[in-house]
Amino acid sequence: MPASKQGRKKCCLILIVLVMLLTTAGLLIYFFVPWKGAVNQIPGLNQNQTDGGEKEQGSNTAPTASPLFDYQFIQCDDVNSNCCNGLAEICDLGVNDILWGTSHNAHATKEGNYPFGYNHLYNLGQSLEAGYRGISVDVCNCGGDYQLCHGVCTIGAQSPITDFGIIVQFLNDNPSEIIMINLEINNEAQGGSQVALDTFATLLSDNVDGFDDMLYAHDVTQPWPTLQTLIDLKKRLLLFHLNGPNSCADGACPDGFHYWFDFAAETAFEFETVDELDDSSTSCEITRGAGSSMDFFAVTSFLTPPSESESVAINAQAALESRIQACSQYNGGLDVNVLYVDFWSIGDLPQVVQEHNKALAARRRKNRRRMLR
Repeated sequence: MPASKQGRKKCCLILIVLVMLLTTAGLLIYFFVPWKGAVNQIPGLNQNQTDGGEKEQGSNTAPTASPLFDYQFIQCDDVNSNCCNGLAEICDLGVNDILWGTSHNAHATKEGNYPFGYNHLYNLGQSLEAGYRGISVDVCNCGGDYQLCHGVCTIGAQSPITDFGIIVQFLNDNPSEIIMINLEINNEAQGGSQVALDTFATLLSDNVDGFDDMLYAHDVTQPWPTLQTLIDLKKRLLLFHLNGPNSCADGACPDGFHYWFDFAAETAFEFETVDELDDSSTSCEITRGAGSSMDFFAVTSFLTPPSESESVAINAQAALESRIQACSQYNGGLDVNVLYVDFWSIGDLPQVVQEHNKALAARRRKNRRRMLR
């Protein structure tokens, strides 16, 4: 074949391959990049800007948030005596009685090198310092390497050994605090494969000092322990999982890994607008776990895709209190135990949690006095 024809054929093959690669990349970006959230997070592309590049007055742009809260979450006089998750008055309450402020997809942060679609600005260690005692993370098997990822193995994945090490270290440094972790098993991550829960448990056991010692394993024939009981037992880490094994019967789950929907019910978790979130007739409806023991009731309070700017309103004290009350009333007075938020460093959830738990403890004491009369 003449050299000129061979050259043209080679160029055509290269062009075809290039077009196929670009098409594949385009499809991946279209389906997996949260465009609305991503555009809002690109500097200079803000819909509230004028043609001259200056922001309009009264725009709903998120303020520059600090990871350090002014609110004092731990309020006990002596953290070494009669103090549980920052309060003395809730030590005799069960872990399923109180409200847990929970950071949704806590591993997916701007600080952790997520280029777009991140759920938070700052890392989960700082969220613990700010008062969050609930952590939710996604677990992926990225080619045999277990990571905390958010849909794609190659974008922003975090080491579970590092993040769980941070959690255990926080517990070591704060002997009055208890943490609840919710693992979402992601078997459909791009570039990933099936997650084996026992393999993940072994990874943590072998590489995170103190993890096994702190992990609480619940006896389903008994009521959930009080916070003080877990502190006395030195078992201050509660761990649940979902989207993996659908039951922990017959030893299907590692010791201390509890299937979330054996014990919990949840509202829907995908809302695109604040109006959808505010419509309690649909957003407070239980969509998963209705057949569980319902020891825990979890409520979503974030948008999909994540929106930093909308979190200013969603995470405000009045909005959070209204969400808790609305979802409780919609479900016949069922107490909200877990409240998931994005952008933990924006808003007032730690304060809402402590005020809610103080009121809950006062109500329980009042009811006890009535029963004794």
